[in-house]
Parts: sequence; structure tokens; C-alpha cells
Amino acid sequence: MEHIGELDFRAILRNEKIERTDGERGIENLNKLAKMLGYNEDGFKYGSSLERFLQDNQGAVEALVDWIEENQHYWVAELEEYMPEDEGDEENDEDDDGLCKGCGGSVDKCICL
Repeated sequence: MEHIGELDFRAILRNEKIERTDGERGIENLNKLAKMLGYNEDGFKYGSSLERFLQDNQGAVEALVDWIEENQHYWVAELEEYMPEDEGDEENDEDDDGLCKGCGGSVDKCICL
């Protein structure tokens, strides 16, 4: 798992299955991403002129997702809960020799939480 402040934004999109940015699915994915960022008060108004614009212009949804990625530092706390766990990743994984698999240091002094 990535350390705090080093979010893998694209891994979050893959994990949540919201990578597509084209058509109706792209709009649904953008809406889900906005909710993940904390904007879940009213949701997206389907059937609006904005929805039709976004659906017709795939690049607009992609540009918004790219902008969110570039500015993800504003939403670190919100996005951290969606970071995918590495397979077999457990807090303070210990090798046979008593060393943490995450940082390589002693498990007793591990900082990898």
C-alpha cells in the first residue's frame, strides 16, 4: 500500500472500476468520483444540458478526471480510504528474520503502519 501523501490515483480508479470517461458510463464514473471526494449532497442532474455536453464530449470528462488527479492533494483524506490493498499486504508483515517486509527495518521499530 502507498504511504500517506503518495496516493496512486489511477489505482483508485481501477479498484473502484471507474476508469472509463466516455459516454454515459463516463458520466456515471465522474459522478461516483465526485461522491468519493465528498460531493454527495445532491448528486448529478441527469437529463441536463451539462450531462448531454459531457456525454457528447468525451474529452471534457477526461479533462476533469485529469484535473482531479493533478489536484488530488486537496482530497488525500477522502481518497485514502479507496486505496487498494496490495495482495498479502498486512500491517507490519514480518519476514522469518524479524524484519518488516514494508521498510526492511526491525518489526519492533517499524514505521510502516
